[in-house]
Amino acid sequence: MFGPSFTKSDRQLATAPLTITEAREIVWPLYDALNQPGKKDVAALLAEAAHPDYRSYHTNEDFLTRDQLAGIFKDMGVTIPDLRWEIKDIQTIGDQVIVRGEATGTPTGEFWGAKPTARASRRWRLIYSR
Repeated sequence: MFGPSFTKSDRQLATAPLTITEAREIVWPLYDALNQPGKKDVAALLAEAAHPDYRSYHTNEDFLTRDQLAGIFKDMGVTIPDLRWEIKDIQTIGDQVIVRGEATGTPTGEFWGAKPTARASRRWRLIYSR
C-alpha cells in the first residue's frame, strides 16, 4: 500500500522526525572534516559524525569504511589544500537526511586521474544518510 495507510515499521514509530536544525547538527562534523581536511583531525571528526560501522557506498556493493573514508579525505586535503564544502540544501524524511552540497577547490596535483590545471573546480554532490 502507499500513502498514509502504509504500515510503518517499529523503528519509524519509535523515532520522531528530524528537524532541519537537528539534521544540520548531525551532518556538520562530516562537512567540517571535508573543509581543508589536510589541516584537521579528520578521523576524530568522522568519529563524531558517524558510527563505527558507517559505510560510504559508491555502488550498491562497493563501500568505504569510516576509517578508509578518513584516509581519502586526508589525501584530498593534500591534493586540494583549499577544498571547501558548503551545504546548499538539507531535507529530512523521518530519520533520514538528504544533503545537497557543493565542493570548490584548486587541485595542486593529480586528482583521481585528472592533471592539475591551476583552475578552481566546482562539484555538486547529493548525500543521503540514515
